[in-house]
Amino acid sequence: MSNGNDKTNKITDTTADETKIVKVIYGRIGKGEDVIPELKKIAKELRIRGGSIVLLGALSEAKLGYYDMEKKKYEELPLKFDGLLEMTGNGFIAEYDGEPVIHIHVSLGDECSSYTGHMMEEGNKVGAVVEYTIFVFEDEVIKVDDSESGLKIIEGSKFDADEK
Repeated sequence: MSNGNDKTNKITDTTADETKIVKVIYGRIGKGEDVIPELKKIAKELRIRGGSIVLLGALSEAKLGYYDMEKKKYEELPLKFDGLLEMTGNGFIAEYDGEPVIHIHVSLGDECSSYTGHMMEEGNKVGAVVEYTIFVFEDEVIKVDDSESGLKIIEGSKFDADEK
């Protein structure tokens, strides 16, 4: 891995950095709450500047999407369901301009259908309960803008396996 001096913010570069998990936080998001705004509040209040998230629960409303590289934005997927969708998800906490950024991908399903995708910023309401586990990193993780893709990507140390 790198010595940390050659940071890159290009989507074409592979990066590798290491940190320690200093704390594990767990809890639940209340019925009717919107998942990502609640996780942002938790990250901000507990000063989490980098971490990994695992989610398990059920949603009564869901908005998933995919990233359109040509349009450089997330497009919403049309979901049709009645009742609750069982959910499992995992993601990342990082910082962008001093604010927490939550990036989660989920799998959802009921007795008839299943859906997977990027969890949109709003519109994912807890239907029964959503339990979460956050593995808090010792070091901050910073997201930066990538001009090629339009995405906010993790700034990292450039990794070159040939140099190892």
